[in-house]
Amino acid sequence: MLGISVYNFALILILMGLGVILITFWIWMIVDCIKRNEGYIRYVWTIILILTNFIGALIYFFTVRRKQISEE
Repeated sequence: MLGISVYNFALILILMGLGVILITFWIWMIVDCIKRNEGYIRYVWTIILILTNFIGALIYFFTVRRKQISEE
């Protein structure tokens, strides 16, 4: 016995996968912000995204990105 159960190992793998997904989403929103926005708003959103991590990415996605996609 190594002291770690199969359930703990599965939980660790699930949490690691979720972490990778969240980091990928966060980076995707930063790149999208830099490509889409112009002027000072690009810098403001980039700073917000970097400082607030996943919460900022969700806010950006639901306020800016979805609005711009629906306008196209």
